[in-house]
Amino acid sequence: MTPDRPEELYPLFKSVESLKGIGGATRAALERLDVRLVRDILLHLPKSIIYRPRVSSIADIEPPAFATIRISVDRHIPGKGGRPCRVQVSDARSTFMLVYFGSRRQHLERLLPVGCVRVVSGKVEAFGSQSQMVHPDYVVEAQREQDIPLKEPLYALTEGVSNRSMRRFVASALEVTPNLEEWHNRAVIEEHNWPSWHNALRIAHEFAGPGSDDERNSAVERLTFDELTANQLVLIMQRCQLRRANGAATEGNGSLRNLVLSNFGHELTAGQNRVLDEILFDLAQPERMIRLLQGDVGSGKTMVAILALVAAVESGGQGTLMLPTEILAQQQCDVARRLFEGTGIVVELLTGNTRSARRKEILDLLISGGIDILVGTQSLIQSDVHFQDLRLAVIDEQQRFGVAQRRMLLKSNSAANMLMMTATPIPRSLALVRYGEADISALTDKPEGRVKIRTAAMPACRRAEVIERLRAAMKDGRQAYWICPVVEDASDPRYATPEQRAAELSASIDSCIGFVHGQLLDQRKIEAMSGFVEGKIRILVATTVVEVGMDVPNASIMVIESAECFGLAQLHQLRGRIGRGSHESACVLIYNAPLNDTAKSRLSTIRKTIDGFKIADADLELRGAGELAGTRQSGFHCADPFSQGELLEEARSKARSLVEHDPNLVSRQGLAIRNLLFLFDQDHMFASSG
Repeated sequence: MTPDRPEELYPLFKSVESLKGIGGATRAALERLDVRLVRDILLHLPKSIIYRPRVSSIADIEPPAFATIRISVDRHIPGKGGRPCRVQVSDARSTFMLVYFGSRRQHLERLLPVGCVRVVSGKVEAFGSQSQMVHPDYVVEAQREQDIPLKEPLYALTEGVSNRSMRRFVASALEVTPNLEEWHNRAVIEEHNWPSWHNALRIAHEFAGPGSDDERNSAVERLTFDELTANQLVLIMQRCQLRRANGAATEGNGSLRNLVLSNFGHELTAGQNRVLDEILFDLAQPERMIRLLQGDVGSGKTMVAILALVAAVESGGQGTLMLPTEILAQQQCDVARRLFEGTGIVVELLTGNTRSARRKEILDLLISGGIDILVGTQSLIQSDVHFQDLRLAVIDEQQRFGVAQRRMLLKSNSAANMLMMTATPIPRSLALVRYGEADISALTDKPEGRVKIRTAAMPACRRAEVIERLRAAMKDGRQAYWICPVVEDASDPRYATPEQRAAELSASIDSCIGFVHGQLLDQRKIEAMSGFVEGKIRILVATTVVEVGMDVPNASIMVIESAECFGLAQLHQLRGRIGRGSHESACVLIYNAPLNDTAKSRLSTIRKTIDGFKIADADLELRGAGELAGTRQSGFHCADPFSQGELLEEARSKARSLVEHDPNLVSRQGLAIRNLLFLFDQDHMFASSG
């Protein structure tokens, strides 16, 4: 159970309807902005600030620019034939137009009577040789000029919520906001010259008078630091909970590892040796290891994982390897069996398709210690799977599993260590936000002798050339993937489903062609993928269902149709399905012209580099943190941790120090920190600690 929310926070967790001027319709509109509580309004910070300088004439500014100008109304020009209504006005030295779309003439004549003096404020733009102001934000009588602010916050809005109404809602929310006790050390506040939390909210929303840009930036930085601190504090507390139960020190003598390396027949890379040393050091400690291994496609993560599992066996324990698909689990089990020849290590496979009698036999051997390493899918986390002495659980392509699934492997194995692996490199800031409970290792180099992959981009009008090259490759005995962007028949003729494209290719190429996508029955998917792995199917037409879980050394061609529809990380992962054997490999990106600038940059990046870490950084830059990670979906209201790396690192350091000195958050500062966690819905983390 979570602890009761402190009474002083009650006003912040009331519905927005508790504020003046917000009824059912407005509440529904605000929900489209993820604004449901009073707290959400406070954390819905302005996306920019509009400056409205007062000028005597538009001749004093260079469009486009905002301005506040005193004008006299010259004449009305009615809109006809769908054209906008225009109002000709004069300032101290110039004449320009106020433009209104969809406004009634009678309304405009009441708002702006000919001959009257008004003050207008809005964005001045050039239209041909004349200046105009489209839909002024403010139109007031001359004596009310001071009602127009010199600067004004601009919020993200939705239909039914105007910028002015949002300002009113924020003002109402600030009136009921309590002055909470400071949760940061005085030294941190003074070092950054930050305002208090309450004042930071007022300044960030421009309700603290005519402050400077530096003051507002400082206020926003403080609120960002609050949110990053809450995020990192939760991750570090999760890490402490995971490690609270002491692990069994797992340290082998290296004898079995040497035999496995002998069977491997290759030298490990410097990177493989480095990350393996990090893992083995952690395993030898009495505390439980929680580590994330990032490795680019083809960097040799699997070999590192196998050697770590062997170390668990050397120390008298067991290991397990969980994978996202049955095909990949079978392949990795076969790889392990080849590497374990002559070592005496017993490895078995458990999947959803394991027959009941064989499953019972495996489970009996597992609990008795007769199996050293169990490879499998999500079947490994079923309630009847029990190890005699699990020392290390490895989760490959861990992004395919939820947090709860990952932890279920540890729940009934209190001393087990965990190694998570991903072939989708991510920038450090994103890794800290997603996997802050884990230590992070990065495997950046690749074993020598890896086949290079040539990547080319071609417009869709040249698809026939690609098919002709495929025909020649099939005669040479090669295999190929062909990726389609859609599963169901689309109204857009540019996009074909796997079934449609497979039919077209079958009519042109004399080879066995299969197709697979996520909506097929599991058995049909397995049959298609197995047929491709065994070489019976020469061309596999698929969606991104093959992005992970396929290792076919004879597949040397990857065709990605409508490549502009895929993200950089997806393109890189798909390309990583080839280049796994000894044959020269090629990736062809077929695109639909014309391309927008983002798509051009994406395809240019994937052609120029095969470095997954560089691609991850480019993906973050091109798509932005919101699209890549979903800042609101990740629990962020106002922080953008992916562009604020230094602040994130500082928040992580402060959070770590706090947990070290006050793990149960019972000191005065700890109790104040609890308020911070409540503010960001992270109170569940200390439910069992206090």
